[in-house]
Amino acid sequence: MREGRKEGSIPGRADAPAGRPPQRGEDDPSNRQLLAARARALARPTSSNAPAATTALLGFSLGGESWSLPARFVWEVFRLSQLAPLPGAEAPVAGLTTWRGSVLAVLDLCPLLGVPAARGETSHVVVIGEEHPAFGILADGLGEVVALEAEAITEPPEGVTTHREWILGVTREAGLVLDAGRLVRHFT
Repeated sequence: MREGRKEGSIPGRADAPAGRPPQRGEDDPSNRQLLAARARALARPTSSNAPAATTALLGFSLGGESWSLPARFVWEVFRLSQLAPLPGAEAPVAGLTTWRGSVLAVLDLCPLLGVPAARGETSHVVVIGEEHPAFGILADGLGEVVALEAEAITEPPEGVTTHREWILGVTREAGLVLDAGRLVRHFT
């Protein structure tokens, strides 16, 4: 290696890294100003017209009321065909069912939320979880998945529900929104 040259440097460019040919005018002050102006433009906050964050909610009915929960917690929904009671299990555990070759605990949230049970032959199970399916919750019927701006979910007014600790909020479109994250953390 020639004296005065760093290993891995490019001949004629003591500051150029190895593996990259020198760029024409790289040291030109006008190029530096142009690059600095571009960096400032990219670093500006986005305009206030940017789309708001949205939340997808799965609607369902429970005890004659409209409920929903954030769709990001929903793994699957299926029609309940058989529910085996679990002797000695305390509410809200309704029993066990099979799902995808595994045993799945199913919760009945009616007593937890203070709503009357109105089950018929059309009950569904909504499988929820965060990183993996945790359990299923019974639903009397299914609604739609709606996408709402995060600001559309507001605090429920006083007197709307007696068990507010399980309620994330309320919307005009999707009714009461369950705090699915809290349910998963509490019952797993």
